[in-house]
Amino acid sequence: MGANLAIMINWHFNTQSPTGVHRAASADDYFSTTMENPAEPLVREGAQNSLDAKSDGPNHQPVRIKITLSGSRSAAKPEDVSPFFNENFWRHIQGDRNGLYNPPGPGDKCPYLVFEDFGTTGLTGNEDEFKLGTIKNPFFYFFRAEGLSDKEIKERGRWGMGKSVFRLCSRVRSWFGYTTRRSDGKTLLMGRTVLAPRTLDGADYTPDGYFGKSLDPNTPILPIGEENKELLTSFNQVFSLSRSGGQFGTSVVVPWYKDDEIDFAGLRGYAVKHYFLPIIRNRLFFELEELGGEMAKIDRAFIEDWVEGVQVDSQEDERIKAAVRLALWAESKETPTHELELDGGDHFYDWSGVDNENELWRNAKEKHENCEPLFFRIPIKITAKKPDRSKGMTRESFFDVLLQKNIGLGDNKPLFIRNDLLIPEVRSKSPRDVVALVVIQDETLAEVLGKAENPAHTEWVLNSSQSNASGLKFKDCYLHAPGILRQVQDAHAQIIDLLFVNRVEEDPSLLLDFFSIDREEDSKTKKRRKSRKEEKPGGDESQEPPDIPAARPKRYRIHQQEGGFAVTSGDLGSALLSRIKVSAAYAVRRGDPFKAFTKDVKNRIYDFDFRKPAIDVSLDAVEEIGRDANELRLKVLEESFRVEVTGFDPNRDLKVKVDVWEADDDS
Repeated sequence: MGANLAIMINWHFNTQSPTGVHRAASADDYFSTTMENPAEPLVREGAQNSLDAKSDGPNHQPVRIKITLSGSRSAAKPEDVSPFFNENFWRHIQGDRNGLYNPPGPGDKCPYLVFEDFGTTGLTGNEDEFKLGTIKNPFFYFFRAEGLSDKEIKERGRWGMGKSVFRLCSRVRSWFGYTTRRSDGKTLLMGRTVLAPRTLDGADYTPDGYFGKSLDPNTPILPIGEENKELLTSFNQVFSLSRSGGQFGTSVVVPWYKDDEIDFAGLRGYAVKHYFLPIIRNRLFFELEELGGEMAKIDRAFIEDWVEGVQVDSQEDERIKAAVRLALWAESKETPTHELELDGGDHFYDWSGVDNENELWRNAKEKHENCEPLFFRIPIKITAKKPDRSKGMTRESFFDVLLQKNIGLGDNKPLFIRNDLLIPEVRSKSPRDVVALVVIQDETLAEVLGKAENPAHTEWVLNSSQSNASGLKFKDCYLHAPGILRQVQDAHAQIIDLLFVNRVEEDPSLLLDFFSIDREEDSKTKKRRKSRKEEKPGGDESQEPPDIPAARPKRYRIHQQEGGFAVTSGDLGSALLSRIKVSAAYAVRRGDPFKAFTKDVKNRIYDFDFRKPAIDVSLDAVEEIGRDANELRLKVLEESFRVEVTGFDPNRDLKVKVDVWEADDDS
């Protein structure tokens, strides 16, 4: 390469502006705290971006994702990677307080990971743009923005954080993007690194660095194009890219990947766990390769063989396997086995009014008892709020619930999938010995729930302000927003309750032959009973018994869980709560456990104490008013809330009670 090329193509780091804000490298904790290791968010977020970039090519071909690991044996030699990591790069990587632990040096081999997609559009848009614009520009948002996205509301990822998983997989927090674009056929290369704010040689530097070309110190760093074809070819060869001429899509290279944490088996497991549904539906498949080692193609055929032949070692894997088997069965059905209907103008299906002795539910109960799979389609209506908070347009939508009894599975958390993306941390009930899969594929509801997701797309929260330019939270965007979440989160549990409950009238003579005792009554006793009947107003024995009113909707629910309990919002349509008092005590052989707990107040000797760190209290949509050793006094802020308390002795029985009282709002 000539001298001019060496000057133009470099790693560039910006000094801190006197008027700028000193910021730490952002987004790292979004994924590192919710996943087991870097391989999981890599597969999950990387494939999500690839599916969103799917090309509208002929024959609706599936997206192909190839992940290549060099391992230590096939790591790139220092002299081969030197054109891409020059002196200025190493100056920052080996400086003080840069946020790196035990970074490599310029003389070390470079193990690398390559994440490539095919059948996608590539990173389209004006590659020279460095300002926010109104025109869709994936290239800009991939390299020049963080926490921002121009994805449409129907797409899977919208927070603009997914690309940060690539740097989290790198010991030098760096990655390269090599893309060939369907829109114009261009091939472009650019690199990024995000370090901690640092001081080198007396100058303060911002976290971000770029690999690219700079024509002028005052202009943005530009990607390397085909005018430097020799460098592009070298990059392709050094890092074993599978992309050749005319193959549109993006290849991401992670240098010095964390090879002690990311391995072939982990990638394979996470691909199945997070994307079994689009793989089954032939919308996606993976190819995995460890250079000089294993290879695997994870497509529908692989999934079918895995379900039938692979032995699993953990409860988590057994749960995934049961859900995959259920999804394969559902794909063979043209229509749901049980399609429910809304009553009148209701927004939600009324579970409390279900007659579970009609033909539909009798059929469902019979199949459930025989461990046959069930496929329910649940209707729902969505009404958006206008900016002035008035009602907007109402749209009809639906979601699917798949269920199957699986004896021996134990407590099993249901799986929720929105637009082919697994949402793994949804708060919901865990039925026992039942596998449950909730699928949201209709665009209307998928769009709504996408707005309720946290940045890592792992749960739904009322306070999310995602994909909302006006800054409104999810709960302010839709009529009955808490009810929307609760209807989707609880539908599987409502169905299971109906499958197990037989609502028949009580027969007082049912056990008469077994438990009745004949007793002679003297004439005085008979006379007294007769006189009481005669004296009782309206005592006609032929009178029809009064109708028993339906049970009132529960205003809260108490859930037992490992090491503690949770108190959550109750049934749809229940009266709103104002304040609650949550108390707990270990069970005692005699007497009231709550009185026994406070017996030794003088010496303050308690089995546990809510005021100490050993007991963890988590509040969602609830404000704490006060607490004692075994009591929480709380103000409920929203219709949908959760109180979770853990840290108790798992070998002792815990009693929990909730007292409700209403008071004037003191806010």
